[in-house]
Amino acid sequence: MPDFDVRFDSGTETLVWADDRLSHRNRNVHRYRRVRKPTGTTDVVIKCVADGVVAPLDGDLDGRLFAVSVLQFGGPFPPGIIATPGQTSLITVRLSSTTNGHQELVVRRDGGGSIILSFEVE
Repeated sequence: MPDFDVRFDSGTETLVWADDRLSHRNRNVHRYRRVRKPTGTTDVVIKCVADGVVAPLDGDLDGRLFAVSVLQFGGPFPPGIIATPGQTSLITVRLSSTTNGHQELVVRRDGGGSIILSFEVE
């Protein structure tokens, strides 16, 4: 179980996954995150939450920094991961006009587990 959480800060929207073949549990409908297909480039900003602090600076993490990797991507190249100096908890994912379909990232923290995030570019 990870000892942190993540939040999409900007660049995505949450939509109901409307498919009659899906069986919803009571009122808990299936949802997914979508990024509108960019004509040039677009950024998705993700913030990590550690000990209740949103996007803490690296100096406040006791050496247990965050790392992000691309697990799966649509298009000819993986999206770019832009690091913020001194703040590994602030992740910017740059998508280009050739990015399409399912994207999957993993955010890890040393000794703190990992979280897999996914979103669709459409």
